[in-house]
Amino acid sequence: MAYYGTWICLAVEMEVDNVTRRLDSIRSDSSEELQQHQLKLNDIMCLLKHQSDDDELDDVNIENISAAVKEAVACADGISTQHRLQHINVSKVGKAIDKNFSQVGVGPLSEDGFFKDEKDKRALVEVIGDHLLREGKLGIGEKMCEESGQKPKLNTSLPDVFLQLNGILKALNARDVNPALNWVGENREALLKQGSTLEFQLHRLAFLTLVKNGDSLQADAMVYGRANFPRFAKLHEKEIQGLMTALLYFSTGSMKSSPYTHWFNEKCWDDIRDQFAREASALLAVPIESPLETCCSAGCVALPILLEVSRAMAQARQGQSQAPQGNTWNGRNELPVEIKLDKDFHFHSIFSCPILRQQTSEANPPMRLNCGHVISKDAIQKLMRGQRFKCPYCTGAQNLQEAKQINF
Repeated sequence: MAYYGTWICLAVEMEVDNVTRRLDSIRSDSSEELQQHQLKLNDIMCLLKHQSDDDELDDVNIENISAAVKEAVACADGISTQHRLQHINVSKVGKAIDKNFSQVGVGPLSEDGFFKDEKDKRALVEVIGDHLLREGKLGIGEKMCEESGQKPKLNTSLPDVFLQLNGILKALNARDVNPALNWVGENREALLKQGSTLEFQLHRLAFLTLVKNGDSLQADAMVYGRANFPRFAKLHEKEIQGLMTALLYFSTGSMKSSPYTHWFNEKCWDDIRDQFAREASALLAVPIESPLETCCSAGCVALPILLEVSRAMAQARQGQSQAPQGNTWNGRNELPVEIKLDKDFHFHSIFSCPILRQQTSEANPPMRLNCGHVISKDAIQKLMRGQRFKCPYCTGAQNLQEAKQINF
């Protein structure tokens, strides 16, 4: 039931995130435009303030004032319309709450046989312990392992590693690249072996931040570029040239009409944060996401489908007097339906048997025949006549003892 509760909370959270994301988008798009209109209206106020009662405005000033007022009104109307449209998204939050929380009484899926094996129990404790260590909760993780009676293998260096990485990610969220640059400098050689461009991207963002922060810092931006960009010129020459050209556009006030506007988008900070998390995790040989979090996320995708299947199977049993009781799943450690997960949940290659047209598993691994063809173990069992069988592709004679299990 706990997993189901997590799923319904996530369903509502997705709608809430959708509302906040759209509001943030409206805010970021409209703030700059509003500032421009405010500056224009302030100029008009100054003009009118210094205008005497006897003086009349010329036609040019009247036309400029009229155009500025119309543009400001149109901008305000546009923002108002966008906010009205947000009411639709806000109403979806309420509908998601009504839809999901009205079914809290649905019973949990059968847990018969789950985590009875000692190996599975140890794996469960390890994945929870790993998650706690990632969060820096070393004491809680060790206490849980002790009270579980298991002896999991935990990497006790994880807390320090993730404490440092989380500190750098928080700094990037605060628009500070210096901690990330310090870390990259310490690990430059290893990152270069991975073909990383992280250091250049961080320096580029630091340069653009100086450019964006006003005329007073543009000289500093030039000095920064000359000090840090030359060693990247071999691989990023064209981009460095573009950065220098962007500085000219900004200094003349024509950045909006330049081809470099996208470099000053706030999304660049999200991109560098994701790139840092991805490359740092690869360098440290740790997954970006907690394995426990990944499993729960995959479960949230699969759970609605499994609940529907469980409900349908329960209804089918009601009409069968001899229906078996207990676990509704089959005995092969497989789900009764196929669950399609996104590519984010794919971590290794899979093999589907071309004969039985089903995915292999630990109990039914892929087997290489002496002729080189690969089929599943269950397919071999169906083809066998005694200890011998024929390859379904080349009809070559095969011996069960000669078939070799393949591990991807």
